[in-house]
Amino acid sequence: MLRHTTDGNKISTSDDVGRLYDMYGALCYRVALGILEEPEVASEVVREVFVAAWHARATFGEGRSAANSLLSLTYRRALEARTPV
Repeated sequence: MLRHTTDGNKISTSDDVGRLYDMYGALCYRVALGILEEPEVASEVVREVFVAAWHARATFGEGRSAANSLLSLTYRRALEARTPV
């Protein structure tokens, strides 16, 4: 069953992922870059976030906005990707 986020966004096709990337990709990148301070790693985190959103498309963002879901996932993934000091 296809779920809609609270802001009406959905992921049922790769075009939907592309649309969400166009809307939120730069913002997700800025969040990841702010945490990681490494452009290459930040780009990889953002790619992983949108791949994860695609894989979880049946329940993606359920009860939340797409932006909230993507930014939360980006934040968590960026923290996980940090190199221990």
